[in-house]
Amino acid sequence: MARPLRRSEGELYVAQFVLQSTHRKFNKFLSTPEGKCQLHPNLKLGSADGELGSDEGGSFGSLEDGTPVLYQTNGIARTEQPVLNRSIRCNRTGAPGHYMETKMLVARPRDTGLVGLARAKTIKTRVDLQANLFYSFTSCWQIYACSANVGQLGEEDSGERILVRRSVRDFQQHHFHDFPVAKHLADLLDRENEVLVKGHSFEVGEIEKDLFDYHCYTLRSWQTYECEGRPPESDVGRKLLEAARNGQVSEVKHLILNCGCHCDTIVSEFGCIGSGKSGIYTRTDCGFAEERTALIAAIQAGWRSVVETILEFVRVGQASLNVVCHEWNPRGIGGDCLRPCYTALDQAKLYHREDIIPLLEAAGALPHKRCKKSRRENPFDVRARQDRGEHREEQPKDSAGREDRYEDFTFSEWADEAQMDSDMKQAVESLKEELQQYGNLSEAEQTKLFRKLSARWHPDKHPDEKKVMATRVFQWIQHVKDEAWENRAWSA
Repeated sequence: MARPLRRSEGELYVAQFVLQSTHRKFNKFLSTPEGKCQLHPNLKLGSADGELGSDEGGSFGSLEDGTPVLYQTNGIARTEQPVLNRSIRCNRTGAPGHYMETKMLVARPRDTGLVGLARAKTIKTRVDLQANLFYSFTSCWQIYACSANVGQLGEEDSGERILVRRSVRDFQQHHFHDFPVAKHLADLLDRENEVLVKGHSFEVGEIEKDLFDYHCYTLRSWQTYECEGRPPESDVGRKLLEAARNGQVSEVKHLILNCGCHCDTIVSEFGCIGSGKSGIYTRTDCGFAEERTALIAAIQAGWRSVVETILEFVRVGQASLNVVCHEWNPRGIGGDCLRPCYTALDQAKLYHREDIIPLLEAAGALPHKRCKKSRRENPFDVRARQDRGEHREEQPKDSAGREDRYEDFTFSEWADEAQMDSDMKQAVESLKEELQQYGNLSEAEQTKLFRKLSARWHPDKHPDEKKVMATRVFQWIQHVKDEAWENRAWSA
């Protein structure tokens, strides 16, 4: 309820879930080879030993410049380059958290005659990686501290929770365009999320009282289902749309209030005019894509009860009344038998919903001509550009020219709320200067740096009159170290 699940235009995939039992050190689970192998089905434990093209050894190696690389048993080589790793604070709830952004480059060696690990291990240099680039994307994690009422959960449950919002941005497929990479990537992330939730939840019988049943909820871009025509049944956006279309008021409320689905979620559904499906919808001359929100779906189906329910969410600021949707075709917006732009009010008038129109107008509904237009791109243009091997490097921005990936939170400094006197502030400022290059150091160098700082400020190395001050600074260093290592683990 505090953080509704929504997908911005630049995101291919979004998932939101709660890790229920944080004492199981989920950060270490993700940062170790053993944990990574549990998450990913195509990783093999062990270092990537052996000669070029050998099937011996495991999946964990490095390129000639020292960049870590994962060699997968399906012939894929993948590198991960950290972009951003900082402390944040949620703009909605004020909860503290972390933000990790990592650039993923995935290579698929071509024409090697090899298979499996042997094929993947032919990628040895940065040049090899770029020459065989299959697809790329940016992996984004928002991780927030949250809590539950301990008295309602039982004595053995501390009530600690971690809320995770995971997304894929900047997706580009560079080669082998007939293969539905976006769909398979979304399916892989679904599996990883399921492993995470299951691995960090209390099992039946572990405590006396029943716990809230947490689930993973996802929203997908059209690219992940352009061959099927609509999102998979697990997609919470599709669930909300179908509940509104079928007049299921209680289910609509459940999906918004309990599952966190944003009421303004737009779902694109593909089809063909005058013929059956032929291959990929976005490559079909008679193909079209039709956008809907839950409100529009309810109006089209004539469910006044659902419309009234959504208008209640509008009144409390949890939904928008004038979302502009489109119908797309290979030649642009609208066309034969298609509507270029429409809002909920436009649809109510088109379908002659005389009992619904007064409700919408009283709530402030507007026709599309009086609303701000969207910045969404025609899916058919995206597919055609991808098939030609063309890619746009610029990132989507809002009307003010800002990237929307950072709008949910505010960046914060390490321990910026600590209560410090003037002496400690001076010591901390000096330490921050020494830590400025932390992100550019190797893991061994990072460990060495923290050992040096900890040794310098250990209370036992200071006279009695300075022990209190040294203890506080030493604790600050340990806090920064724990936070930095947790960020590093999540980034890995």
